[in-house]
Amino acid sequence: MVEVEYQMINTIQKPKRRSRKRKIPPWNKEICEQYWEDHWKNSSIAYLFNQPDPEVFKLLDRIKRRGIKKVLDAGCGLGRHTAVIAKMGFETFAFDRSEYAVNYTINKMQSLNYKSEVVKGNFEKIPFPDKSFDLVIAYCSSIYLPLEELKQAIAEMHRVLNDSGYLYITFMSTQHKEYARGPMLEKNTFFLSAGNCSLIPHHFSDKSEINRLLNKFDILASKEKELMFGTEIIPESFHHLVLARK
Repeated sequence: MVEVEYQMINTIQKPKRRSRKRKIPPWNKEICEQYWEDHWKNSSIAYLFNQPDPEVFKLLDRIKRRGIKKVLDAGCGLGRHTAVIAKMGFETFAFDRSEYAVNYTINKMQSLNYKSEVVKGNFEKIPFPDKSFDLVIAYCSSIYLPLEELKQAIAEMHRVLNDSGYLYITFMSTQHKEYARGPMLEKNTFFLSAGNCSLIPHHFSDKSEINRLLNKFDILASKEKELMFGTEIIPESFHHLVLARK
């Protein structure tokens, strides 16, 4: 079993918040595709997504001695973690639904002289064969899906993992400051109340739901924490960070 040092962050239980009765933005897969294309091309905050999260560094450093060779960055965005994976000596693969993000990541990897395979694809059908990877990382990438699509994404990540392969995945917590503040698409799936990501749904999970979603995995470690972008902690941006094994 991989030994990872995790400290649980105790969060104050907050009163349940009701979603404001606001018009639900139009949403379907085509709108989602266009949103991410525009997001990576034009977003004023896209530069933040070029900065790797320290938690990914920690995970890769601890797990690299366990025979891990092939790693998939699932939903890689601008390749902030793709480059880290390659830098640390792993065989590196990545996909994203945005063509712009894929091309950006390919150019980034070439400029750094890192070998990688980066392709266009989505979580509904991950574009790699069964049992291809020793580790799949889905860091703040599969949270932008309603529940049924999230279940499909997890099933796909399970499919492309080798037997006894590892999954490192994040879930937005119901303790997150944006929980139930924007229009509700379905239970625990909301559009954010404001900001750049207010046009796509975000699914929020608690520990019991995570256990159900990962019922085909053994959960090795989990913690709840506020996210960091670069050196900045985003206040009350609570996510569950989970390491599991197939």
